[in-house]
Amino acid sequence: MEHDDNTIAPRPPRPRQEPLRRSFHGRELVDEYAWMRAPNWQAALDDPSLLPPDILEHLRAENAYAAWHLASGRELRDRLNAIARGQAFFKLGRWVVSPDHRLLAYALDTVGSEAYRIHFRDLLADSDLPDTLPDTSGSMVWSRDARALTYVRRGPDLRPNRVMHHRLGTVPGDDALIYVEADPAW
Repeated sequence: MEHDDNTIAPRPPRPRQEPLRRSFHGRELVDEYAWMRAPNWQAALDDPSLLPPDILEHLRAENAYAAWHLASGRELRDRLNAIARGQAFFKLGRWVVSPDHRLLAYALDTVGSEAYRIHFRDLLADSDLPDTLPDTSGSMVWSRDARALTYVRRGPDLRPNRVMHHRLGTVPGDDALIYVEADPAW
């Protein structure tokens, strides 16, 4: 289920609201979605076709909506599996989608020493960017404009103690140092 640039995301399914009012210990509780609690829910765990048709229809709509949004994740999983092949060790650390949903920053450890290298992917072009940030803790956060990433780098003692700021398209050696934790007991 791939999406091209002109595809419009489907609207999320909206369940109807049928307020059910109940009182407990003098307090009224209202559950607008109580109709979705099937009396035979335990049997439906083994056979979902046993659910009432309106509940089943809504759950199928939610599943279709989720599948549409998760389709591109399969491509990333396949790509990560290809990277992992041939590695003695492979761990995907933190990954963060940019605020504009165009870029992905993700941290990989291929040594096993928690020395993550941060990579960048253009989600719309389906291609990697040349920027990589070596020797990080894997912690990172995007700038609001998605043109920069603030991340934690490991120091000479291999502890994560430096907060750095990387502008995409620049050399990591030129990254701005924002903070250094000098206390070795930290």
